[in-house]
Amino acid sequence: MMVEIENVAKKNKLYMNLSAAELVDVALARKEGVLAANGALTVTTGLRTGRSPKDRFIVKDPITEKEVDWNTINQPISPEKFDALWHRAEAWLHQKDAAFVSYLQVGAEEKFTLTVKVVTELAWSNLFTQNLFIRPEKPITSDQAGQWTILCVPGFKTDPARDGVNSDAAVILNFTERKLLICGTYYAGEMKKGMFSVLNFLLPKHEVLPMHCAANVGKDGKTALFFGLSGTGKTTLSADPERYLIGDDEHGWSASEVFNFEGGCYAKCIDLSKEREPVIWDAIRHTAIMENVVLDTATQKPDYADASLTENTRAAYPREHIPLRVKENKAGLPTSVLFLTCDLYGVLPPVARLTKEQAAYYFLSGYTALVGSTEVGQGKGIKQTFSTCFGAPFFPRPASVYADLLMKRLDHSDAEVYLVNTGWTGGAYGEGGQRFSIPATRAVVSAIVNDDLRNASYEQLPGFNLDIPTAVPGVDSQILNPRNTWTDKNAHDRYANELMNRFIENFKKFEVSDAIREAGPRNKN
Repeated sequence: MMVEIENVAKKNKLYMNLSAAELVDVALARKEGVLAANGALTVTTGLRTGRSPKDRFIVKDPITEKEVDWNTINQPISPEKFDALWHRAEAWLHQKDAAFVSYLQVGAEEKFTLTVKVVTELAWSNLFTQNLFIRPEKPITSDQAGQWTILCVPGFKTDPARDGVNSDAAVILNFTERKLLICGTYYAGEMKKGMFSVLNFLLPKHEVLPMHCAANVGKDGKTALFFGLSGTGKTTLSADPERYLIGDDEHGWSASEVFNFEGGCYAKCIDLSKEREPVIWDAIRHTAIMENVVLDTATQKPDYADASLTENTRAAYPREHIPLRVKENKAGLPTSVLFLTCDLYGVLPPVARLTKEQAAYYFLSGYTALVGSTEVGQGKGIKQTFSTCFGAPFFPRPASVYADLLMKRLDHSDAEVYLVNTGWTGGAYGEGGQRFSIPATRAVVSAIVNDDLRNASYEQLPGFNLDIPTAVPGVDSQILNPRNTWTDKNAHDRYANELMNRFIENFKKFEVSDAIREAGPRNKN
């Protein structure tokens, strides 16, 4: 039931713990968005259609000072600046006609669950967290000990000179006060990624590896993990009609299980089709949110091919919209770990099996492409990048902390690790190459999760020193060695050498064992 509290002192109505359906109704009444023909609430986010990494800060205090890897991603801000800005944002919200509050949770494993009080300026922002976070079995109606608070006020603009930030927007984490402040940006993904960063900081001290990955479970009970940046196929490939989904983006790997941080999914919509991605297509319905998806003015049907607002079009929906899902939101230890990489050079194989040392090397490297980037300012082009741990913007601690935990988890499991290229083959991006089709990549993934590759025959790919299978069920063997797919072999070799050199140069920043460093490419040219 909708609960409205007239707050005279604050001059606004406080909407507490509204249901998803009620939040849709309020959002429509307030003209925050429109209903699409598929029933989803459709909104636009203005100039910022992705995360704003240059506006992300962490309060530097006794808890974080010696624990955070301070850099251009983890930017410090003082407690005094944070407190002043938080109070200004609160005062600004108090003067608005309404505010929305929900008590939710993150972390499906009870030992690590955090309660989150979400306070938002907009109804649809609150709905987003209801879709993406975990709704407690018994409603929470008052503040809890140890809870986190999100204050999301996109209409409140920051002042760099006054507030000690970089623009008219700011995303700030305060671990001492357990607060996440979001100002000046309407992009809802900042809330989800903010809490992901919180768990990424907290869980390693409990020997839990936090992961930017999707996870699902086969009918045989075997768990698979899908690491990768946005656009590599993490959500698409984990949304398998033949397997049970745990989650599409953020998980923890403990000594005994894999558990979801979230209660929903945040899928890319660009070029979405029912034929290729039926699970995601069907999940976008009433109470789901579509961000920056263009609607046909006559029919209100979404045009998923229209990238005029952004390549980073999104849909946020609860796990309940997916029929095949793991009810407990967690499962046993993984037997398959997939590193999804989108190779623009067209020289990485569609699949390669990794040793434990190679797993650490490619995990730290995080090589992929920014495809329809989630970050503000990346434009519409596609470019290669190295994103440590397959999610550098979200990991506050030094990369070695997470790499060491990965090695430890692999030591205590029988998981096989595979590098899966969802990018280009037969040539480089923009120079005659074509991206692997979703059906071809699905066949590779099926072979991995069904254990068809565990005892397969392998050959070594020179230079990269990767073990590639000589045959994969349902896949043309000709494409398994990338050099075979190029007409111009000399051009292939040039691009392969260039990529190997980029790996080697990028890896110089890491202090690791010789065994891990030598597990990477070794270009002799």
